[in-house]
Amino acid sequence: MSDAILPPLTARARLLLAGEVLSTYAQVRWRLSRGNVEDTVRALRGAASGGVWVDPSIESYWQAVRLAKATTRTLGIVPADTRCLMQSLVLLGLLSRRGIGSVLVVAVNSGAGFAAHAWVEHDERPLLPTGDFGRLVEI
Repeated sequence: MSDAILPPLTARARLLLAGEVLSTYAQVRWRLSRGNVEDTVRALRGAASGGVWVDPSIESYWQAVRLAKATTRTLGIVPADTRCLMQSLVLLGLLSRRGIGSVLVVAVNSGAGFAAHAWVEHDERPLLPTGDFGRLVEI
């Protein structure tokens, strides 16, 4: 299944969405420089939806998938830190702004060498790659 359930975005709408991704990225970087991840998540969620969240549905899931794709594509060309945590926080901000609930998952892999990873889930479905990591915390 693809995001064909949603109408395709116009060129203008794609440009506006890319601008929103970049704007949210700048906001996330600024907030992280002045606080921690939990404070940043709280700020992204608190100010964005006004406390109104849509019920999980197939449409909200595909909207979330579309936003995840836009986030990874747009941040893929940014010559700065756009690793998994930054992508996840930007996506969380975009989702929150639309009232789409999500969970930030921070995970670790302590195999041959310690590694950490982050992704976002909507309705218990990952929107970004999860890799082979064990859940550490959900925010």
